[in-house]
Amino acid sequence: MNTAYRFGGFELNPVTRQLLAEGLPVALGARALDVLLALIERRERLVTKEELLELVWPGLVVEENNLQVQISALRKILGPQSIATIPGRGYRFAAVLGADEALPAAASAAAASSREAPSIAVLPFLNMGGDPEKDYFADGITEDVITELSRWRSLAVTSRNSTFRFKGKSVDMQRLGRELGVRFLVKGSVRRMGERIRITAQLIDAESGNHVWGERFDRPLADLFAVQDQVVHTIVGTLVGRVQASGAERTRRKPPSSLDAYDHVLRGNALAWDDPASAAEAKRAFERAIEIDPGYGLPHSLLAALVGRDWENDLSAPRETLDRAFALAQRAVELAE
Repeated sequence: MNTAYRFGGFELNPVTRQLLAEGLPVALGARALDVLLALIERRERLVTKEELLELVWPGLVVEENNLQVQISALRKILGPQSIATIPGRGYRFAAVLGADEALPAAASAAAASSREAPSIAVLPFLNMGGDPEKDYFADGITEDVITELSRWRSLAVTSRNSTFRFKGKSVDMQRLGRELGVRFLVKGSVRRMGERIRITAQLIDAESGNHVWGERFDRPLADLFAVQDQVVHTIVGTLVGRVQASGAERTRRKPPSSLDAYDHVLRGNALAWDDPASAAEAKRAFERAIEIDPGYGLPHSLLAALVGRDWENDLSAPRETLDRAFALAQRAVELAE
């Protein structure tokens, strides 16, 4: 059974791929997380450098220095004694992890579910160019999308190691979602044609098997990184929108304790959100409703929708915009429970 590992003041949940320090999220890269999980899961023994390289970078030729960089990053966060070096051989997880410090993953997953953190896995993008030697290009784009999605603390992103096991396999999306323990799946393809590139991406609801979003990008090769940013931008915005919609549906069932707050919600909802001035006025109305009745979930949800629109309509919007939308949507869900 998977566990949420506790050691010292830290907790690592392999399901949500989140490291907490005294209950607060810690920024940790996807590779460093993979290294830490590999060491903890094999904590009873030495893990050789070769084994770690294969576990974290499967099928890739990687310099040993890359592993040393991740070990160094982990020691800076966890403390220098957390990972022991066995000279010339490898590493061992050295922090104390007692039986009373391990919680069932189901409990941690349930807690994550109650906070409505969308869980997502990115499947290896298909190389549609017909040349197997160009697989590395599609794999690299897949890894970049995983890495960028992992930067969002509001998402639970499955590791590369978990999803690349299914490379080249035809698998039912609903069954795959259950096996990976995620609600959403991203699949796509890459075709490189000289100095142009075509990328398709699809977001799938693994519970129903339905397509949530899909798009094809035909661009000059020089625009590759802009396309990757747009794919991630759209996926994150869509998932946060799902949380907001869930909160809106639930909070409409709970009446407010203040008619004044309700009046502000009605005023904001009656405005034309497509007009910038009206949208700004609607935001102020919802913010005022929250001030009057902080326990009223509906204005949180509606404000989340408006802030989320700011993000969707502006590719240059700061990350804090979407963080705020997600926090408001989460709060709406919590108030509806």
